[in-house]
Order: sequence, then C-alpha cells, then structure tokens
Amino acid sequence: MPELSTSVTVAAQPDAVWAFLRDFNGVGDWHPAMPSSVIEEGCEPDEVGAVRRYAMPDGTLLRERLTAFSDDDRRYSYAIVETTLPLREGSGTIAVDTAPPGGGATITWSVSFLCPPEAERHLEDFMRNVVFGTGMVVLGARFQ
Repeated sequence: MPELSTSVTVAAQPDAVWAFLRDFNGVGDWHPAMPSSVIEEGCEPDEVGAVRRYAMPDGTLLRERLTAFSDDDRRYSYAIVETTLPLREGSGTIAVDTAPPGGGATITWSVSFLCPPEAERHLEDFMRNVVFGTGMVVLGARFQ
C-alpha cells in the first residue's frame, strides 16, 4: 500500500493557516488541480460524514468522505469513496502544526491507497507531482 506524505513550513500562525484550510469543501479555492467541489446532501463542510465531489481538469472524478475533523488538533481526514483512478481504500489527512523552533506553521498532507501493481508508479507520481507538488507550492506561497 503506497503511503505518501509531504509538508511545508510557512511563516504564519498555525491558527490562521488552519482557519483557511479547515474548510473540507474549500480545496478548490487554493488547489488548481482540484477545481471547486460540491458538498453533497446539504452537509456542512466540517461535518464528519460529509461527501465532497469534484472533477479534476484531466477528467478524473473523485468523491471523498470526511472521516474525522478536529479544530483542537487542526486536522481532518477523509476517505475516497468513488474515483475514476485505479485505486481503492484511499485516505488522506491534512494537518497544521506549530513549527519549532521559530514558530510558524507546518502543513502536512498525507495519503495512502491500494492499487494494482501496474498502476502504482503512475499513481505515486500523480500524487507527488500533481496533487502534493502543486498544492504545497501554492500553500507555501500563500502564507510566506
């Protein structure tokens, strides 16, 4: 099972970074590869069980369910419930922590998933370059 993680440390207060990232439906506001999403069935974007749906510019479709959410811990987790990618049992977490020693915030994004062996390299590259790479560059620039 591929498990991937990336992080960026920014010169901003963790609570300010979390206030921006805590919106499970807000990924389209900052990630160019994940245009605006829609929360299904009128759920709130911080409601565990809420499902967001979006299509990436390449046509990839995703539906993800919020599985855990904590303002106190400044993190949320989600599970992929439907996708056109050749993967299953996908899950991810976005977390904001205080960056030692000089302050600031560390944003960490991690994912894991199962996939056919022949798709593993492609999906790892896709996650590293399109999802993580683009997302962390945008977040780093926003909070520097």
